[in-house]
Amino acid sequence: MCRFQAVLALDRGVKTLAFALGGVGIRLPRRLLVRLACHGLAAWLMPASLALAARGRTVVLVSGTNGKTTTTALLTRALGGTVATNAGNHNFYCGLLDALLRSNAPMAVLEVDELWLPEVLRWLVPELLVILNLHEDAWLRTPDPQYVLDRWKTLNLGAGTALLAWADDPALVSLLSNRPVQWLTQQENDAKGQTTLQACPACGEILRRSGWHWSCRCDLRHPVHRLGPQATWQLSPCGTTLHPPTGRRPEVAVNPGLSGRINRRNAAFALAGAMLLGRDPEPVQHQLQTLAQLPLRDQVYRLAGRDVRLLLGKNPSAWIANLDRLGTGGPVMLLQQQSTATLDLSWLYDIPVETLAGRQVGICGAHALDLAVWLTYAGVDFIAAADPRALVGQMAPGELLCVSDLLGAYLIEALAN
Repeated sequence: MCRFQAVLALDRGVKTLAFALGGVGIRLPRRLLVRLACHGLAAWLMPASLALAARGRTVVLVSGTNGKTTTTALLTRALGGTVATNAGNHNFYCGLLDALLRSNAPMAVLEVDELWLPEVLRWLVPELLVILNLHEDAWLRTPDPQYVLDRWKTLNLGAGTALLAWADDPALVSLLSNRPVQWLTQQENDAKGQTTLQACPACGEILRRSGWHWSCRCDLRHPVHRLGPQATWQLSPCGTTLHPPTGRRPEVAVNPGLSGRINRRNAAFALAGAMLLGRDPEPVQHQLQTLAQLPLRDQVYRLAGRDVRLLLGKNPSAWIANLDRLGTGGPVMLLQQQSTATLDLSWLYDIPVETLAGRQVGICGAHALDLAVWLTYAGVDFIAAADPRALVGQMAPGELLCVSDLLGAYLIEALAN
């Protein structure tokens, strides 16, 4: 452990020196800066540092392609007490290490980027691994969606790790079909308005769907077919009730402080995860109700003298999940900035934006022209402005919702007063 602390001190010293040199005009090579800033010497010279930092703690990991940050925050709040956790988007190696070093809490709930999960599981043995989805936005993050699935085939789970996963994702079921899994599903979920996998990940045939059930001519099928409904965690069609597997507990209400269909699903994962960790559902339900805002994802900011509720829409799944939050009639602001995850904005045309017709829509951001083309093809009238603050002044009274990508969310946070 002394060696670990020494490497960590060296890491911080080198970073401080790099920033100091940059301040006086001396630039280090770009590759070296990337190594220092993104990975750090502690991760570079001592990969086992993550295991050392987590030693003696109960660790819970949350991963998937969508909903990681929200579910991690909900599960952290559900467990109560002092819990070590990483802030949203800091879900690579050093973000996890930093979270563990900043807190001595006996429990850690950590969000892990889906591409980093196999590497993290080399060093951490979680008591619970929560996997939310696998295929919902993989095509935006990698050239080939199969790349994520292939990486996850190497997942190394310890014998003491409980696994909670989403049963309505065929790619996940294919991957984990030979492992003991606590499956969470939604009753009568017809997947309307969601980006879902249509081809069987095992054989390539088109999946047959009937409500929440799906199956293929090969042996791959929804877990409820194999295990029976009594062996799965079932979220009611409206998302307000969670039915645990038979023999655990009676049904429990799902009523998080964060509104929206997708947040009820995330809250169901948090509730089930907390119960699997031995928590009583009643205090957990109360704790979930106390989380009503989440920075950069679902929070009200004061912008140009007006309250603006920011909703994160950085990919098709997130965008579509926000449609039920938009309601009808009120003004909506769309902000699209350039980001590495959304360089190709053709995915915008997969979103049923025609549902915004008949209400005031404002657009802004570096990619406002892409938004303009998208809305024009959908027959939706809009107004445009270069700056979000200028656009806010042109919007009609009432609750103002802003759907933004992640870079735009950072812009709103920076401009807020």
